[in-house]
Amino acid sequence: MKIDSIAREVKQIKDEYTLSGEVALEIYKMGGKESIVAKIKELQVDYGFSEEVALEIYKLSLRKGE
Repeated sequence: MKIDSIAREVKQIKDEYTLSGEVALEIYKMGGKESIVAKIKELQVDYGFSEEVALEIYKLSLRKGE
């Protein structure tokens, strides 16, 4: 896949969900699913985590099979 198309997709995730570029890139690498964004946003609202911390918690939960 060309660099430009990847960059466009990451930017779309970033803009659509109002995320940082780093978090948008990680979500893209995990498949770019809306359910991932929803869970990250839920962790932010429920626990007051930054999006970076919420993303790391989400990734840890995947490793632990939750």
